[in-house]
Amino acid sequence: MHRPIASVLIAATLATPAVAGDPTPTDLVDYRETYFEGLSKHMKAIGMVVKGKVARPADLAGHAQAIAAVSDHLTGLFPAGTGPDAVPTTEALPAVWTDPDGFKAKAAAFSEKAKAFAAIAAKGDLEASKAAFFAVGKACGDCHDTFRKDDH
Repeated sequence: MHRPIASVLIAATLATPAVAGDPTPTDLVDYRETYFEGLSKHMKAIGMVVKGKVARPADLAGHAQAIAAVSDHLTGLFPAGTGPDAVPTTEALPAVWTDPDGFKAKAAAFSEKAKAFAAIAAKGDLEASKAAFFAVGKACGDCHDTFRKDDH
């Protein structure tokens, strides 16, 4: 019996495991950086709205919700073996691993501010959203000051 090529390809695809082995430290850092790039893009879009560069205040709630949704998972993006000793290109400083309690505290503060911002943005109050967004930005910067290589 002759099977169409599409059937063979589908069967081969379904038989292939989704992940082949454990991710390498570089893979984990690449994922972490992609995760933060997404978060950064939401922050940039929000900044454009609250600074009046684009008139899209209805978009704030969605961006704020996205930031809040990922905010609880930040510390899990830094497993042992993904620091600068293993992946020299990482922007994470050794302090992430040498001061885990400090790192967790900064991440928790960011998450708290992100969730508060999401709640305010959901109400549609642009002025209140601005203040809450700037608090998120401050929390973000506070973590960068201690746990991320200087961008400049």
